[in-house]
Amino acid sequence: MEDLQQTEWFDLRERTWQHLRHKNHISRSKYVPLLQFLTIPSFSDTWCIDVVESDGITSAFLTTWNSTKDVRAFETGLERLKHPRPFVPSLQSTLLPVNSESIEGILKRFEDIAMPLKPARNSSIYLDGTSYELQFGEGHRGIRLSWHEDMPMDWPIELRELSREFLAIENSFVW
Repeated sequence: MEDLQQTEWFDLRERTWQHLRHKNHISRSKYVPLLQFLTIPSFSDTWCIDVVESDGITSAFLTTWNSTKDVRAFETGLERLKHPRPFVPSLQSTLLPVNSESIEGILKRFEDIAMPLKPARNSSIYLDGTSYELQFGEGHRGIRLSWHEDMPMDWPIELRELSREFLAIENSFVW
């Protein structure tokens, strides 16, 4: 990847992650975001599960950014010329086949977690692996937790269990 394409790729990556974090892929006129579980792996596609509410019904969407495909558009200057400017990331969202009651049960379990308000102890530097973010609520009125690879050991076990459930949901879903 040439310098110019690398810079543009890094910019696209950051903008797409912010797009997902701010839930711009969700129709705000129809849905109220309640919870998001975001995974950012180093060498595979970014994905998130968004739990939303609409007209008293809770549902969940899986959104995937096909970054492993999109990155090919930035491999060379010649390849980049074949794609539009600005580059539009390949995002795909689908409603997950889970019932409202089970999603509300997950939300209730999150509400019941007692979390110590102190920074996690970690002095490692990460270059590869997977980063995770969990946002409960929205924006300035919400809580966002983030970690890399393994959740800090001093965080509640219930939080680890719920995170594993989100990973299992994504792993069980086939496009």
